Amino acid sequence: LIRQKRIDVESLINREVALEEVTAAYDELGNKEGPNPLAVVIAYPDSVPGHPEVKPLIKMAPPPAQNGVISLGLIGAGSFAKSTHIPNLENLKQGIRIVGVCTGTGATASTLGRQLNAPIISNDYREIVNSPGIDAVLVSTRHHNHAEIAEAALKADKHVYLEKPLALTLNQLDSLDRTVRGMSSCPVFMVGFNRRYSPFARQLAELLSRRTTPLVITYRVNAGTLPANHWSVTEEGGGRLRGEACHMVDLFRFLVNKPLEEYDIQALRSQPNLRPDENFVAHFRYADGSLCTLVYTAIGNRELAKEWVEVHWDGRSGVLDDFKELSLYGCSGNLSLSRQDKGHPAALESFINAISSGISFPTPWEQLYETTQLTIALDREVWGRLPA
Repeated sequence: LIRQKRIDVESLINREVALEEVTAAYDELGNKEGPNPLAVVIAYPDSVPGHPEVKPLIKMAPPPAQNGVISLGLIGAGSFAKSTHIPNLENLKQGIRIVGVCTGTGATASTLGRQLNAPIISNDYREIVNSPGIDAVLVSTRHHNHAEIAEAALKADKHVYLEKPLALTLNQLDSLDRTVRGMSSCPVFMVGFNRRYSPFARQLAELLSRRTTPLVITYRVNAGTLPANHWSVTEEGGGRLRGEACHMVDLFRFLVNKPLEEYDIQALRSQPNLRPDENFVAHFRYADGSLCTLVYTAIGNRELAKEWVEVHWDGRSGVLDDFKELSLYGCSGNLSLSRQDKGHPAALESFINAISSGISFPTPWEQLYETTQLTIALDREVWGRLPA
């Protein structure tokens, strides 16, 4: 309510005092003589002179290695990691255990670490990626430092599952590209473009592998609005085109299975309250002539399902309704699930299998690079600026 400006607390604050004056401030609050202030703000200093820097590692040494068990460190543990990644990891049948937790604050890391019985707890990702007791990391921080953390982890010889996006800028992307291509043997590196791992996408890909014509695909996303101060539309998130539409671009690449040749994008610009990176139509043409259209909007009605995909080829059609139901026309293989499945569990399972089998890139690096480079370019065009 405070963030939405529905409650005004400034009128309750009498004054601001320095930390060294806090005793007098408390005495003033408890003074029975005269009017008492409702609230006093205590101003803490940015640093304390003469005090050494507190080390970020706040608990324990590396756990002993266990044969056949992958030791995983979590870097970032927001609502998505807690509601999706951690339950999916706990449900995996393969040998994996969470031994490290890193979040932006030590208190959050400590609480979650105790819940997961993880012996390594920190608020500095470097303590996780450099720990000899950790084999792999799952990075689920805010988007702006994805590339930095992934690159550090790869250089530390850690397997990496990186939530999307891979990078927000061309500088980040090219730095990662140099690191990956400069390695004689790269650890497993996977980006959370999970929709290609959904059972619906896999079913479609199997059918499309025998096609004789190009594809025509339409992907509509009814994204809904976000508050202007939501982190995903700030510099930390990079906006919805780079931060979420990369999912849709990756699914196009997976289904077409050919390199991109041309693209075009048009965005709403007529009203200043409409963000162009969440109200746009993009067109893509691939090397085999396939045509894909992405319609992404935040001005639709929330009662309409979020994602709708139509695929047409060889006199056949497939309609995917919000990753719950796939209806096929002209061929068999309809698929319907009681719950939405965007491929999160299967993506993590693929990551673990890749570690066991020694496959560096479950999704080819060239496709990860192409998708990320493309979404950065699209974002540049809708905003009319050059990315760093």
